Amino acid sequence: MSATLQMLGDAEELNPEMKNWRDMLRELAYDLEDCIDAFMARVDRGRDEDGRTHFKRFFRRLKKLKMCHEIADEIEQLKKRVIEASERYKRLPALYEDVEKLVGIDGPKQHIIERLSTKIEVSFAKLKVVSIVGCGGLGKTTPANQVYHAIKSQFSCAVFVAVSQKPHMKKILRDIAKGVGITDIVLDEDERQLIDKLRAHLHGRRYFVVIDDVWDAKAWEIINLALLNNNCGSRIIATTRSAVVASCCSSEGGYVYQMKPLSFDESKRSLIHPLGVKYGQAKACRVHDIILDYIKCRAAEENFITSLDVAEHGYTLEHKVRRLCINNCNDDSVTVTSSLNLSHVRSLIMSGHPVQTSLLPLMALRVLDLRNCKGMEDHNLASIEKLFHLKYLRLESYSVTNLPRKIGDLQYLETLDIRGTSIEELPSTVTKLRRLAHIYVDWGTKFPDGVIGQMHSLVQLRQYRVESYEQVKSLKEFSKLTKLRALQIGWNFDLSDCQDGTYRVEDLQSCVGAFLTSLNLHTLYFVDISAGFYPLLLDSRHTAPVAHRTCSLQKLHLRYCAICKAPNWMGSLGNLRVVELYIICMSPNDVEILGAIPSLLFLKLDTIGGTNGRIIVQGNNGFRCLKYFSLVITNCGSVLNFEEGSMSKLEHLKLQLPVHVMECLNGAFDFGIQHLSALSKVKVQIRGKCNNDSNYDPAEDTGDGIVKCVARAIKTAVEALPNRPTISLRTVSSVPCKHFKCVCSLSQL
Repeated sequence: MSATLQMLGDAEELNPEMKNWRDMLRELAYDLEDCIDAFMARVDRGRDEDGRTHFKRFFRRLKKLKMCHEIADEIEQLKKRVIEASERYKRLPALYEDVEKLVGIDGPKQHIIERLSTKIEVSFAKLKVVSIVGCGGLGKTTPANQVYHAIKSQFSCAVFVAVSQKPHMKKILRDIAKGVGITDIVLDEDERQLIDKLRAHLHGRRYFVVIDDVWDAKAWEIINLALLNNNCGSRIIATTRSAVVASCCSSEGGYVYQMKPLSFDESKRSLIHPLGVKYGQAKACRVHDIILDYIKCRAAEENFITSLDVAEHGYTLEHKVRRLCINNCNDDSVTVTSSLNLSHVRSLIMSGHPVQTSLLPLMALRVLDLRNCKGMEDHNLASIEKLFHLKYLRLESYSVTNLPRKIGDLQYLETLDIRGTSIEELPSTVTKLRRLAHIYVDWGTKFPDGVIGQMHSLVQLRQYRVESYEQVKSLKEFSKLTKLRALQIGWNFDLSDCQDGTYRVEDLQSCVGAFLTSLNLHTLYFVDISAGFYPLLLDSRHTAPVAHRTCSLQKLHLRYCAICKAPNWMGSLGNLRVVELYIICMSPNDVEILGAIPSLLFLKLDTIGGTNGRIIVQGNNGFRCLKYFSLVITNCGSVLNFEEGSMSKLEHLKLQLPVHVMECLNGAFDFGIQHLSALSKVKVQIRGKCNNDSNYDPAEDTGDGIVKCVARAIKTAVEALPNRPTISLRTVSSVPCKHFKCVCSLSQL
């Protein structure tokens, strides 16, 4: 069945008969999985109850007989459905594979924004409507949104709302009402009441409203009734794909702008916009609305997800609900209609305010994601242990203070994410979660003593906080976890605060060394969140990995955790791809060791300064794979220079430099950026005697200070590169000028 469904899923177009058969087969596969899971759940529970008394075992056997009959009947019915599906397939024609591609859009041209954002006089003036028209994918929303943010402060109230192809007019009118400042909104108000309320509120007010994605004139006519012409110089922008609708919107003295088509390269480049890119991987993607509409349409057709807005009513669902997404943006407590059968729901994603729905009907639930449900409280988690098949649990509400002790009954739970809650300590019953592989907690969440060593299935743990020297010993428990691949540890205590008055840095370094010598860990974070300053000596006998090339470590982050120098063994770690370090004083030897790491792709460094006031990246074939380099120099007095041939594959450069006077750069500001021929993106922050400017342009600076000279030199070097990289310059006011003094030992710190 899985292979057949995958083949059918790859086909873009199916004839009606084949499509119906595919839908029937998919539902049958779900029901088969539910039946098997229900059977396995009863088997597992039966094993847990073997310790019952003779009297209880007798009734247990009677109950088990009834369950066996029920499962046998269900399997028999499913068998008949499988045979029926097989016979039906024999009568169906071949599949069709005509694939039709959709494309996204790019941003609009600047002259559109300038035309729309001309200065508006506050004198007696009629309402004006500007319509932006163009086919889907041209980027009509972007200029409307930019103009909205640019000039909304000139009006007494402003709002941006989207209409879409199938508008829910009461919701749209409510959104407009909320945006312009109406607070007494009642959910059961009809369209006429909302229109009357809007007209009364906007009387005498100068408003600015953007109506995005209007599909037909009827929707506009309803909205237009609420937006009265009050002769106060109000403005409306409407975007639409229809020239007829655009003319209707701007029929009374308005203006219609026709969007120009995009070039092929613009269309291709704007199809998908990656978001949250870190270490070469995007956490999410933003797609254009036509792509989103297509995805939502296909998801509904395939019964992939059922999305409900609790402000809307009258749901009519043709299929069993398998994956449910509930959005409650209303402040009022509402209840999901009882007409929905939730017994087959496998995934539940809920956002907004809590919805009054019991978790008990969700017996088939595998995924429960409440990350955006801010009003969730402890009582909402009652009976969560009944969700026996649950594999993924995500909570995010500071009103949640405890996990139920019975959470240990969730035998199939693999991922537990409670970041953004007020849970101070995990219950000891988490040790019963034999399949738990991923735990995500905040720094304030504690683990009971002895728990870590019992979690043998653990693959990833973020975050584990050490608050005392006694807890340092608990780090040795991690050696029992052979499946552990990613670990984030932070310490927040005074290492000198112990009974005998001696430092405990060596004990901590011993634990750090144990993790670095592990042949299992792929990702390792160390974060010093204490107020003290205790540099680690990674070249000590405790921290040198014994098998450099076979060490599996791929990502090493020492965040806010200073080291005196890069350890010699680091240059031979063959699998290391990502490194984040805070080296107190950068020396040529540090640069050489880091440059020797054979697979290094991303390097992020913080330093006070360089020895002899210089940080030189030589063109000696080092950093031969590096694509991303970030360097933060905190103190003045050091010059950075890239020699010819250095970092030949570098694509993204990020610098933070202190520049008050010429001496801050040790007498030179030729950074050698012109030698980084593969660059595609450059971001530079300059701290000095200047104004805060997130988009600094030296050409617009009328002064002649050192900040302008440095910024201009960097920009000139970047613009001369063959790939024409993008450059972002930012200036930050920073005084006084603090020069770096090179240190030779820890006693000088």
